[in-house]
Amino acid sequence: MSKKFLTYCMNVHKGEGIGDVMQAITDFAAPIGKEFSLFGERFGVGLRLAAKAVDELTTNPFLLQALLQLMRSNRLFAFTMNAFPFGTFHGVQVKDEVYRPAWDMEERLEYTKRSANILAQLLPDNVEYGSISTSPANFKAWNEPHAKAIENYIAAAKHLQGVEEKYGKRIVLCIEAEPGCYPETTPELIDFFKQLREAGLTPELERYLGVCFDTAHQSVEFENLAEAVRELTSNGIFIGKVQLSAAMVLPDTVEGRAILAQYNESTYLHQTVQRTADGAINRADDIPQALEFASQEGAELRVHFHVPLYITPTGILGSTAEELKSAAFAEALAASGCQHFECETYTWEVWNSCSGAAIDIKEGLLGELMWARENCFSKVIENE
Repeated sequence: MSKKFLTYCMNVHKGEGIGDVMQAITDFAAPIGKEFSLFGERFGVGLRLAAKAVDELTTNPFLLQALLQLMRSNRLFAFTMNAFPFGTFHGVQVKDEVYRPAWDMEERLEYTKRSANILAQLLPDNVEYGSISTSPANFKAWNEPHAKAIENYIAAAKHLQGVEEKYGKRIVLCIEAEPGCYPETTPELIDFFKQLREAGLTPELERYLGVCFDTAHQSVEFENLAEAVRELTSNGIFIGKVQLSAAMVLPDTVEGRAILAQYNESTYLHQTVQRTADGAINRADDIPQALEFASQEGAELRVHFHVPLYITPTGILGSTAEELKSAAFAEALAASGCQHFECETYTWEVWNSCSGAAIDIKEGLLGELMWARENCFSKVIENE
């Protein structure tokens, strides 16, 4: 039985430099890990290193040792990394800039290579593999070809093969499907891996390339999570990491649209999918466009706005968190071989401002971890 890990993603914290990362470890990850860990076990952290921090760690080996020492002294270790947001991710208008540099650009490839080099040096010897979540090939609205992106993903896999030869550590780059992007659905992910294989992704290289399965993203697409996991696994696609998160759900009514408008904020894209009573699907890249959907009696809206897992919204506002409790989902995850699980609600600040809540981030993160362990993670372990 392989050891499985549950953590939270540090992309919730502000700051792009390594000093910011180390401060967040001290202020948040260390005390959360101490309270969450059972029987005094070390707590695995879900690092988020922006390009600035990656550059600092790459050019100054003393900083890397300082980071490692800080984690060790607080009974922490790194097993996964988020290398999706390249730059600033809080307090500014991010929107579709979060996908830049895209995978057809050398900057994305080099940033990912450097991230892998760092994780390989942080990963403990007794952890079977390290995972790095990354962006999909491109944002569909840009209407750009993805042939170069395919070439760069394969180049990244080749680099990771060299990383294992050098450090003895397997690092898996995990492509994260996202609404409004390519790929965004599970069928598109499967098709994309077919293209990768046709372009030269050999079975030996595919050891280093997999999927980051974000439950909120796939729920926005109205996918059955258990079926999606089974489809990926049956097509030989490794799920290296699961991000446990919940999307917003609203009825497509006058009242529902009024609430949706309340969550229209300027930082992030909130892709919205409408499913009509007859099963038709309509997509919008952000809330203003979704508010222009033709009114459909009996339709439902799902919104890429991460709702804290443990919160039960009031009134007609709902979330997809209940889908994570499914026994079939736990069984599918256990069969997939995935070992890395991460709570990934990064929207605490905008959730508070839009909903009127006043959730303390540290308490919120701990609450999510507790909820995820009880309602999903423990069930996966039971099904092994």
